[in-house]
Amino acid sequence: MRSRSLVAHTTIAAVVSIILVAVLLGATFVVAVARSVEAWEAEETLQYRDRVVNQIRNILIFTGAIDGDAIERYIDPYLDRQHYLVVFDGTGRPIFYAIEGVPVVPSTRLSERLPTAAERTEHLRSLGIVSDLPGEIAVRDTAGTVRAYVLAGTSGYGTSRANRAFSRTAVTILLAGSLVTLPVALLVSLLFSRVPAKGTARLASRIAELPRGKIGPLDTPIRELATIAAAGDRLATRLRNEEAERRRWMQDIAHDLRTPVSAIRAQLEAIGDGVYDPSPERIAAILANVSMVQRLIEDLSLLSTLETPERPVVQRPVDLAGFLDGIIVRFPDIRRTDAIGGLEISGDADLLERALVNLVDNAHAYRSPADAPVTVSLARDGHDAVIRVSNPGAIPQESREAVFHRLFRGDPARNDGRHGLGLSIARAIAQRHNGALLLEAPGPPTVVFALRIPVSS
Repeated sequence: MRSRSLVAHTTIAAVVSIILVAVLLGATFVVAVARSVEAWEAEETLQYRDRVVNQIRNILIFTGAIDGDAIERYIDPYLDRQHYLVVFDGTGRPIFYAIEGVPVVPSTRLSERLPTAAERTEHLRSLGIVSDLPGEIAVRDTAGTVRAYVLAGTSGYGTSRANRAFSRTAVTILLAGSLVTLPVALLVSLLFSRVPAKGTARLASRIAELPRGKIGPLDTPIRELATIAAAGDRLATRLRNEEAERRRWMQDIAHDLRTPVSAIRAQLEAIGDGVYDPSPERIAAILANVSMVQRLIEDLSLLSTLETPERPVVQRPVDLAGFLDGIIVRFPDIRRTDAIGGLEISGDADLLERALVNLVDNAHAYRSPADAPVTVSLARDGHDAVIRVSNPGAIPQESREAVFHRLFRGDPARNDGRHGLGLSIARAIAQRHNGALLLEAPGPPTVVFALRIPVSS
């Protein structure tokens, strides 16, 4: 897709908006004028018809008859190009026409009688005298006899010179206004777009420096740009923190690998130099260090897999009561403190077992006293199944935020082969099952971790 500058986008948007507004105003103007013309023609027709019908009645009163010559003589002040007048006598014979101010007394060719209003209307339309005729008015004498039929009205809005001048002026003003507005709007859009364009350019240059530090506050009147800058600032801080955590993680991994590898190497070199005998005990010590390295590598691989969202988790029904009982029998000093059954979730039983074993192993390692029992309970909380693992003891205040960090050990001085990935793996497993692992109680007297997994619907 071809990219454009913010100024170009703003200008295009302004032009399109102006065109749409001009079209809308033009359509509105045309509709308004059309309705105004219709209303004017209707009103003008009524007023003109009343005037000429009254005059024809006066002709009938004063002369006692209605004929074309009398109408032409007495009606002349009312004739103009803007109106038409058609008069039939009482038998339906046309006796007078006045179209656009020109009076005509019909010849014998047009003297056939048209006794019905429909015939009179159709006859005049066939001659093209008027385009649309309103209802005719019958003029009666004192005895009630119809002496004439009168059709009168306006010939159209455009037949008036004043009306035509007004229409031309209105159209000229509309077109001139549109032509003047377009360059003015373009100029205004260019001027106003300079502010966001400059702010966007500054923001882009600061984002380019994101890997090397904070973006910093952006001095701009555009609220959205300032919001983006603030979000970029938070992103920079997060990236620095993650980079620092990555470095610490790599250092911890190197340290955890260096110790057993160094021990393996030292013992093998000593055996090779004849300092140590390759006794079963010596070989067992070397294998123990190899197992430690292997566990660390396997746990790191599992954690990497769990933190990759593209890799799906196998979803199968898991009955939690039977699942817990199957794990508890493997640990003689674990007690289950509930009797709930019938809770079923959907997930990977192997991963869930790994998470629960990690929690139990962590409780064993940090319980106080060392022979205190570890308890496991199952409960339902709304839409979640909750497995709680509890042990006597306490987590120091300064360690409570870090217990789920990778390679975090509560007591770094302990040399028990633990590498600090158990809780990180357990939490990643919970999250892959749309659940969570929480530290519900840091102690004293009891430390409680809660594994929450949604119950199958």
